[in-house]
Amino acid sequence: MRLLPPDIPALPRLGDYLGHYAHHTPDSDAAVLNGRRLSYATLHAQVTAAQRALLALGIRPGDRVAMLAPPCPAFWTLFLATCGIGGIWTGLNPKYRTAEFRHVLTDAQPSLVITVPGFGGRDYPAELSELAREVPSIRAVLEVQGDNLHPRHLAAGENLSPALLAAARETVTADSPALIVYTSGSTGRPKGAVLRQRGLVECSLIQGDHFGGPGMRMLNNLPINHIGSVGDVSCATLVQGGAIIFMESFDPAGTVHVLAAERVSVWGQIPTMFQLVMDDPAFAHADLSHLRDIVWSGAAAPEALVCRLAALGKRLVTCFGMTETTGNITFTRPDADIAVLAGSIGWPDPRYDIRLADADGNPVPDGVAGEIQVRGGWIMQGYFNRPGATAESFTPDGWMRTGDLAEIVPDLGWRIVGRLKEMFKSGGYNVYPREVEQVIETHPAVELAAVVGVPDPLYREVGYAFIQPRAGHQPPNPAELAAHCRAHMANYKVPKRFILTESLPLLPIGKLDKQALRAQAAGLLAGDVGQVEAKAEP
Repeated sequence: MRLLPPDIPALPRLGDYLGHYAHHTPDSDAAVLNGRRLSYATLHAQVTAAQRALLALGIRPGDRVAMLAPPCPAFWTLFLATCGIGGIWTGLNPKYRTAEFRHVLTDAQPSLVITVPGFGGRDYPAELSELAREVPSIRAVLEVQGDNLHPRHLAAGENLSPALLAAARETVTADSPALIVYTSGSTGRPKGAVLRQRGLVECSLIQGDHFGGPGMRMLNNLPINHIGSVGDVSCATLVQGGAIIFMESFDPAGTVHVLAAERVSVWGQIPTMFQLVMDDPAFAHADLSHLRDIVWSGAAAPEALVCRLAALGKRLVTCFGMTETTGNITFTRPDADIAVLAGSIGWPDPRYDIRLADADGNPVPDGVAGEIQVRGGWIMQGYFNRPGATAESFTPDGWMRTGDLAEIVPDLGWRIVGRLKEMFKSGGYNVYPREVEQVIETHPAVELAAVVGVPDPLYREVGYAFIQPRAGHQPPNPAELAAHCRAHMANYKVPKRFILTESLPLLPIGKLDKQALRAQAAGLLAGDVGQVEAKAEP
C-alpha cells in the first residue's frame, strides 16, 4: 500500500521536513537507487548518524563541506546532515578536471572533502587528497561507504553528547546558508552563490503547486553541483514528502527502464535529455501510465520536441529559474498549448517579487524587452567571499539582476529574448566563453581565442571557437585543440568547432568584436565553412 503524507506543512528548515515525514510516513520511500530503497525513517537515522560524525570531526556552523559524488543517496544524506547542523555544503561534479576542482576548493575553503571511491578510470580520493595539500582549510578527505560516511567515522560520533547535537541543530534558522553552488559570470570565473534554507523551502513549496505534489516520485539523474539536482528535484521532493529516484549517470535506455520500474510521476529533464530518451527504441513500449508531469527548465524546447511530448498525454510544464534565484520562478499554466510551451517561460508566480526593468529600473511595457529582476529572502544571500560581485548583482533599491532579457507577450507569457551576459547553454549546462577561452589560450600554439554560442538541433547551443595562432609556431590542429580542452575542463564546455583565423576582429576600443564572430558563425552554420574546423561534441 502506497503511503501518502498528510497535508504539507509550512516549516522553516529542510531538517524539519525530514523529521516530519520520518514521524508521519516512516515507511514511505525517501530515496531509491537501482531498486534499493531508503524509507524516511532510515534516511532520518542515517542523517542523524552523519551529523554526529561531522560534529565529532569538528564541523561547526559556517564550516564548508565539499562533496564529490554522482546523484545518489549518499549525496542526499550528507547534504542534509551538513546543512542540518549549520554547515554549508557544496557539490563537486565528477566530470570536473583538476583545475576545476582546484578552483572550487581554493575558493570555498572547505574544512572537509567527502568523495565516493573512484569510478570511470579516475582515482578521486587520491586526486582530491593531492589537491587538499594546496588548501590549508581542508582537514581531511573522507570516503563514503554505501549511503553514508565510513563506519569508523560514524563510530566516532556515537558517543557524542545529545545536547551538542541538539545545540548544533538549533543554530540553524530559515536564513542560515545551506548550500554554495558555483556558477560563472561573463568573466568565466565561477562564483559561489550562497543559498539559504528559506529559499530552498519556499521555492519547493511554490513549485509543488505547479507540478509534482504530495508523495511524488521524481527522477534525479542531474549532477549534484547543479541547483536542478539539489533544489528543483531533491529539496522539492523532500518538502512534498515524495521519493527521489536516483540514477548515477544519464543513460537513455536506463532512463526508460527506471521511469517504468519505479513508477516515476514527475519526469524533469533538460530538452536534450528528453530527445535522447525518446529516440531510444525501448521508449515506444514503456509503461508510463503512472507519469503525471513532464517538466523542463534550463533551456527552451523546440516546437517539434514539445509536440512529441504532448503526444504522451501528460501535463507539460516549462519553467524558468537560475542558481541565484534558488528555484524556478516562472511556470506555464496547466492549459498551456504548444505555442506557449515552445515560445515562453510562462508567468511569474505571484508569491515572488519579480519585475522586467529597463536600465534605469523602470518597468517596461508589454512587447518591450527588459531585464528580469527579483528580490526577497528566497534568493541568494550573495556570492561567497565576493562582496564586489554581490554588490554588482543588485540594484541600489535591492533588486537582483539576473542578466536575462525577456518581454511580455499577451496570451503567450514571458519570452526570453536574449542575455546581457555572453553565457550560453549547451545541453542544459551553462557555458561561459571566457572560461573556455582561457583554457584554449594555455595551448602553446594559440595567441588568442574567442568563443561564441551558436544554435544546435540536439544541444540547443554549442560553442564555436575562433583561434588566432601564435606567431612562430606551427598552427594548432583543431583536433589537438579539442583534446587539449577535454583534458582541462568538462566535456560539455568543449567547443564543437575550432576555426583558425589569421586575426580576430576587434572593436575600435580594442575589444574582441563578438558580434562579427557570431555573424561568421552563422555563415558556417549555413554551410559557408571555408575554414579549418574540428568537431568536439559537448
